[in-house]
Amino acid sequence: MKKYGFSREERITKKEDFQKVIREGKAIPVEGWTAYILKKETGRTRFGISVSKKSGKPVHRNRVKRIFREIFRLNKHVLPLSDIVVIYKGEARGINFEETKNKFLEAIKNA
Repeated sequence: MKKYGFSREERITKKEDFQKVIREGKAIPVEGWTAYILKKETGRTRFGISVSKKSGKPVHRNRVKRIFREIFRLNKHVLPLSDIVVIYKGEARGINFEETKNKFLEAIKNA
C-alpha cells in the first residue's frame, strides 16, 4: 500500500455507510461545512465527501472535493482510525487549501 495513496478501501461510497456515519458519528461544525467522525477499532480510516449544489457551479464543487481528498490523502497517517464524512454547504468559489487543511485537522483533533 502506498503511504500517500487514496485506494478504494479508503473511500466511503455507499449511501448506507454515509448515513451510518452521519447518524452515529460525532458532528463537528466548521464554517461552511460539517465533519462527522465515527471512531472504529479495526480496519482503516475511510473518507467521504458530499458537496451541496447550492455551493456553486460544478467546477467549484469539484475543486472542493479535490481539496478535501488531498487533505485526507496527505494526512491520513496522523488521523485516528475512523470513518470521516464531510458535508460541504458553504460557498465553493473562494475555498483556500491551507486554511481548509488547518480547520480540518483541528476539527478532527478536537473530536
